Amino acid sequence: MNRSAGEDGDDPKLGEEAAAERAREARRQRMEERAPQALERILRVACRMQEAVEAVSNKYDKKIGIRIGVHAGPVATAIIGTLRPRLMVFGPTVLESEAMESEGREGRIQVSEAAYKLYLRRAFRFR
Repeated sequence: MNRSAGEDGDDPKLGEEAAAERAREARRQRMEERAPQALERILRVACRMQEAVEAVSNKYDKKIGIRIGVHAGPVATAIIGTLRPRLMVFGPTVLESEAMESEGREGRIQVSEAAYKLYLRRAFRFR
């Protein structure tokens, strides 16, 4: 027997909520699977940034320093503005990274415990 949503007291919103929850869970699982690879790319970029700063510093015989903070966690993004739209990233993860960068040592990449655990010492030497 075919039944449509709403018959015999069925609430179609419950089915929609369950489907939405399944979609959120699938999205979360995909993100968890991809996170270590994304973090590896971020760490490699951070290393290249340090190399570039060192090369410029040596080329012009000027002391140039860089501090980098890497943290892993949830963020929210939005495009802000109509005349000159900008991609903005918000959330506690961004604030944590900013704090790490501002308190970090020059010439070092500071990695949070969350990022370290996510990456599990894959290809980089952590101190």
